[in-house]
Amino acid sequence: MRPLSIISPSNLFGFAALFWFASYIILPGGYAALPFLVVGLLSLAWLRFAERPPLRVEQRLWIVGLCAFGLFSILSLWYHEAESSRYEEPLIFLFAGFLASGLLRIEFGMKWLQAGVALGTISVTALAVSFYDGGRFAPTMNATKFGNAIAVQAALCVSLAAVTRTHLNKLLFLLLAALNLYWVVLTGTRGALLGFGLYLLLVVAVLLRNFDKRTALMGLVAVTLVVVSLSQSEMLSSRIKDATNDINRVLAGDYSGSIGARLMMYRVGIDAGLSAPIAGAGYNYEKVFESFNAQAELQQVVVSRIGERFNNFHSVYVDSFARKGIPGLIIVLSVFLAGAYSKDRRRMLLLLAPVVVIFGAGFSDSVFDLGITATTFAVATTFLRAVSIRDS
Repeated sequence: MRPLSIISPSNLFGFAALFWFASYIILPGGYAALPFLVVGLLSLAWLRFAERPPLRVEQRLWIVGLCAFGLFSILSLWYHEAESSRYEEPLIFLFAGFLASGLLRIEFGMKWLQAGVALGTISVTALAVSFYDGGRFAPTMNATKFGNAIAVQAALCVSLAAVTRTHLNKLLFLLLAALNLYWVVLTGTRGALLGFGLYLLLVVAVLLRNFDKRTALMGLVAVTLVVVSLSQSEMLSSRIKDATNDINRVLAGDYSGSIGARLMMYRVGIDAGLSAPIAGAGYNYEKVFESFNAQAELQQVVVSRIGERFNNFHSVYVDSFARKGIPGLIIVLSVFLAGAYSKDRRRMLLLLAPVVVIFGAGFSDSVFDLGITATTFAVATTFLRAVSIRDS
């Protein structure tokens, strides 16, 4: 092996992937993405000095989706004169799309990805052993962000089990998936569990198209591990009990619980979007709630309290419709479609992990208002579009 091959674009990109997947949950801020940034800038420079393969159609769609979401969000923020702090997440998408135009011309080996995901699971487990002492498990960030981030890792373990060739690797990644899922349950993040459940349904649908005995065995092991993981958690039982109580309160006309408050947020957000379907109602959250007149006095009390305490609608789809109108909703759905699309079934199985988990979580969480979730969606999906499927 030539010495310079160690620092080849492929190996540098592979190291960036390993570092990202090993550390994005435990490192603060965007530190995990620093190698991604450096290698991305280098890849754009390499394009000027070395011939690189052209981008495939699905790669171009991903780049267009990232840039379209980022640019449209920035335009909406400017039009509605929103506060400057809201520009962070759209810039993540825009910059990721810019870097992807160079990065997606490079491939890196599957072993970098496998090692990164395994190390990421070990790091979260070490956090749990060191810091968890009851309650919702979230030592480095709020529970919603933490739960969504680990759910992506759990799903990626399942996808790696599906695409890898050896039985030992399949079993290893299924065990890692069960471990990650248990930590997700401890975070008590219902949106993350919703996203992971939707992901599992789609993965089963994809695998059944090419059904064989090994697929059936892997599915049986996966379901068994999931059931065992969930059945051992007092946190899950507590969250289910809380949800049941909230639903009963809503049925009795009391919207002051967690689910009731979300339902009122969705109602106010949809009403705001319908009032301005082209440009949206903007980002003045408190003003939107002040202008809403509830049918019942108790609902109005809840609406007033929400307007003072929160700054999003706890659903990326209601957020998009209320703030940016119908065009904003179309664009956010389009970026999810662009993220998941692939002609290669094995690559699609990998892409479903971050895309579908975050898509599902987006029904009950404002996932693109959360820095780590937006970064995970943009960066992890870009890595998965570049990993070599041939050596899976």
